[in-house]
Amino acid sequence: MAATSNTDSTTINDRQAVGRQPDNSTPTGGTTPTSGGGGGTITAVTAGTGLSGGGSSGSVALAIANVGTAGTYGRVTTNAQGQVSSGFNDVINVRNYGAKGDGTTDDTTAINNAIAACTNYSTLYFPAGKYLITSQPSGFANLTNFTVCGDGWSSQIYSNVTGAAGNTFTVASTCSYVTIRDLSFYGSATIRGSGIHIRFYPQYGQIVNCYFTGCSDFAVHLSNSSTTVYSEGLAVIGCTIFAPLGDGIHVGNAKDFVVMGNTLINTGDDSIALVADNTGYGPQRGAVTGNTIFNGSFRGISVLECSDIEVSGNNITTTVNAGIELNRYLSTSAYNVRCKVIGNKVYNSNTSVGPIGAINAYFCQDCTIDSNQVSNPSTGAGIAFLDLQNTSISFNTVTSAPTYGIRGYTFGAAHTASNWTGVFIIGNTIKGTTTNDGIFVTADSGKTLVDCIVTDNVGYSLGSGVFITYQQINPGRIYNNTNIGGTYVNGGSFTGTTGNNIS
Repeated sequence: MAATSNTDSTTINDRQAVGRQPDNSTPTGGTTPTSGGGGGTITAVTAGTGLSGGGSSGSVALAIANVGTAGTYGRVTTNAQGQVSSGFNDVINVRNYGAKGDGTTDDTTAINNAIAACTNYSTLYFPAGKYLITSQPSGFANLTNFTVCGDGWSSQIYSNVTGAAGNTFTVASTCSYVTIRDLSFYGSATIRGSGIHIRFYPQYGQIVNCYFTGCSDFAVHLSNSSTTVYSEGLAVIGCTIFAPLGDGIHVGNAKDFVVMGNTLINTGDDSIALVADNTGYGPQRGAVTGNTIFNGSFRGISVLECSDIEVSGNNITTTVNAGIELNRYLSTSAYNVRCKVIGNKVYNSNTSVGPIGAINAYFCQDCTIDSNQVSNPSTGAGIAFLDLQNTSISFNTVTSAPTYGIRGYTFGAAHTASNWTGVFIIGNTIKGTTTNDGIFVTADSGKTLVDCIVTDNVGYSLGSGVFITYQQINPGRIYNNTNIGGTYVNGGSFTGTTGNNIS
């Protein structure tokens, strides 16, 4: 079969061979019909002229409505491969509403007019071009099953405002089943505020294959406009986000969401932030998976007051603060519940601010930190933990930590939480620390770490020569650990004088 191409010179037979065009060839054993004698022609005329011709051999004229003008439907056309390229009855092309896309004409009003023409099942289409907006577009409300799309990164929504003007695409919580895809968003912000980005509040929706740069705050905000209602079924997939002044992707009042396969570079705050926008309404039942994060100005991925979140398979390089952190935020008592941090790679995170590691598990209940690789954090510990309830830190590998491989942290007087219960540190490998121990197991000042098990861990090339230091454990067990080239266990001290089983 001859190869097809993207030009109109592709032969009919080529297109027939791949099943994308009707078969117009002469039937075997017959002839192509002609005018007269049972054949005929079809001629397109403008609307209102009616039909003409007669008899079995006459010509038939078919009335076709005027098409392609602003506010009306466009004629369906196909490219060389027979794919529909324009003209679905529900496609609203911003060019038909006066948008120029030349990068200098203010297209805000034209875009607003096109948005106003959208109905349920519409597609708002931005052909390749650079669409300048100088104020906030009107946004989308009370619509379902609609799409906003372009021709990939060559379709640019552009703001030249350097201040925090409201140049935002907003999809209201009254919308549902929304897709925004194949567009790029270019901002010029130098002040953090509510500038060009997407506020995405619908029930069920996705942002796919979009590019963001120069956003004055978050690039994408998944949430609900109400602080006490959740948006459900949202996704951000395959987007590239470069240098927003705030978070790259911020998830607030949302549940059953996915943040997958995105690339985030030079973010001004957390690269991906899962944060309770209102106390008691933290993100729920979500997955942050397969993302690539480089050079974040704060945390790579933050999970604050959330439940049933999986953070897995992400690659995080060079963050100013922790690579991944589970912690509280607005509440002084809320815990992350049933969250999992699994199979991530965290490299060269700077952990100089506060009691933190490259991965932090703080205020966690029934959580799992499992099978992660932490390499060369520039400061701090590989994995740090604080105030855990029934939580495991297992089968992780920490390489070249400056202080501790795994560290329980003491907040002191500022922390008033109760005793920690059920901490399991199992099967981890600590490959070298610069100054301190492989594993430091302790509770907060004046507290007790209850039911702690430290087993089957391996350490070597430790800066202090001490593999495990423990304090304030009652009861607990430390057994079957292996340290190569140093001290096995440093007893330290622990609260209580009875009920201990530490060997």
